[in-house]
Amino acid sequence: MGVLIETWFKLMSGKIVLSYRRSDSDVITGRIRDNLANHYGEDAVFMDIDSIPLGFDYREQMRDALSDNKVMIAVIGPKWLGGRGKDARINANNDPVRIELETAFQQGMRIIPVLVSGATMPKASDLPQSLQGLCYINAGEVDGGRDFRQHMSRLIYAIDQILKTGESPPSKQASKTESAANSGEPSGSSRKWVPFVLGSVCLVVTAAGILTYRSISSTSPDSTLPVATPSAPRHTAPAAQMSEREDGKDRRGGDYLCFDVRIDHIEDCEADCKADTKCAAWTYVRPAVISPNARCCMKSVIPAASDNTCCVSGTKIR
Repeated sequence: MGVLIETWFKLMSGKIVLSYRRSDSDVITGRIRDNLANHYGEDAVFMDIDSIPLGFDYREQMRDALSDNKVMIAVIGPKWLGGRGKDARINANNDPVRIELETAFQQGMRIIPVLVSGATMPKASDLPQSLQGLCYINAGEVDGGRDFRQHMSRLIYAIDQILKTGESPPSKQASKTESAANSGEPSGSSRKWVPFVLGSVCLVVTAAGILTYRSISSTSPDSTLPVATPSAPRHTAPAAQMSEREDGKDRRGGDYLCFDVRIDHIEDCEADCKADTKCAAWTYVRPAVISPNARCCMKSVIPAASDNTCCVSGTKIR
């Protein structure tokens, strides 16, 4: 494999891929990408997966590249279909957006549709059969106006849950296309069994070794299995220390992420701030104050505290 294609694969290996149609949502997708990169890091978010080197079959390259990613954000604007009826670009077999989504379904990626610029979810009748499952996935919304940050916070929270749990999508979400069925290549789900098979083999070999050791040791009446000593702990950064909770205090400003939390579970907000190296302070906002749900706002700075019965706050001791 040449240096050019190796470099491309290296760039494509990450967590989140943005799928979009440039003529439909180029600008807003760029804003979404910048916010995701600010949260997850530049190397974790990709939006131009159609920049495949010349001379390579982009279907195969896309399939291999997406296998290393976990989440696809399908940005859908008013012109996402690329026309109407049978002549719409989404119905063309060589449409890059269609191929991206078909590949994501086949690879078992979690797909999050994101509606922008007032768009609505396409109807199943407007999509090729291979993409009709998209209509049944709960979609998010990102408005380019004053609600942009709030909508992005919800999207980031949803992505966090997927990356945190390593959740794979239900089987009904993945739809097989005719091209995949006739390609003669193992599907993405088949390849996923390889690690489990290898792990099972290792487990069997390990169990056999333990049984053999016990059999040998049992020949001596005084023999006992040696007690395993714990390995030396890894060098990790010291756990962050948190201040006492400030009940009835609001720390306004410096928010980089706000999201819904369970009512009266203030400890969840505090724990998320403690685990995030970017977080310097946090504020739990009780329900029905800024939204029907309880909210947690994480801050990159430590704003001044003010009296407000709506909130509970805290800071991280550096």
